[in-house]
Amino acid sequence: MKKMFASDFDNTLYFHGIEPRIRRETVGAILRFQAAGHLFGLCPGRPVRGLEGYCAGLFCPDFIIGSSGAVILDAGGRTLIEHTILPDVILEIAEMGIERHFVGAVHLDGRFFMLNREDLAGQFPD
Repeated sequence: MKKMFASDFDNTLYFHGIEPRIRRETVGAILRFQAAGHLFGLCPGRPVRGLEGYCAGLFCPDFIIGSSGAVILDAGGRTLIEHTILPDVILEIAEMGIERHFVGAVHLDGRFFMLNREDLAGQFPD
């Protein structure tokens, strides 16, 4: 039976401030898992682009589920699924954040927008 496993990234698989950032025994376990015919992926809350570089030379994820499930890429970096939020909804969320003094962010088209700013109108493509 083929298995599929996805790991969170920051401070679960990849550790900031220590070396090596990804533990050798973890890399070995991932490689053995993949060699047995199973699929290993990353499931970070952050955007997917650029994550591959952190694993380069260690292992190649079979898939990446990024932005808390909004985007799923295959091992070749091809987008399999992508869910988006309409610009009007993002602006509404931003307005609520300003009114309630909370900070939020959205990743869009390779850019990162902070939603606690009043000058977001016109920033998002239709």
